[in-house]
Amino acid sequence: MPLAVLLMEPLGWRRLAVGGLTAGGAAACDYIIYALMADHSSATIEHHSVHYDNPLTATAWIAGIYVLVTCGSLALSKVVRWFGLLNFVGVAATLVFARYAFTSVWCLYAAIISVVLYWQFSNRKINVRQPNTDLAEGSEPRYQCV
Repeated sequence: MPLAVLLMEPLGWRRLAVGGLTAGGAAACDYIIYALMADHSSATIEHHSVHYDNPLTATAWIAGIYVLVTCGSLALSKVVRWFGLLNFVGVAATLVFARYAFTSVWCLYAAIISVVLYWQFSNRKINVRQPNTDLAEGSEPRYQCV
């Protein structure tokens, strides 16, 4: 996710910040892949949700880094900021109401609110050629959304 946001950002402080989060995300990804290969993982049904468990990834610090790099990069972006902020809300709600199945519940929530991204692109709220430029009020963009 941070890499996708990084590719949309123009030069400036936001791009530098998202670049740092992208590097942190890459390091976390490397560790998570190692942890999933090095130790036993399981998935069980708990309260009608999927509970994933891996002793090496079931730590607050790895979850914190994961949330920071995914939601943080989105929230920093001028283009998809609302999606990032809504994801932070989803993280908080999941921790309060479904901590036992954090990964599966938060992923479901993020998939549902992805409609925000669909809305932005389908209503041409994002200039696809130059994502962080504002479209002039009432002007027609010179691109077609696919």
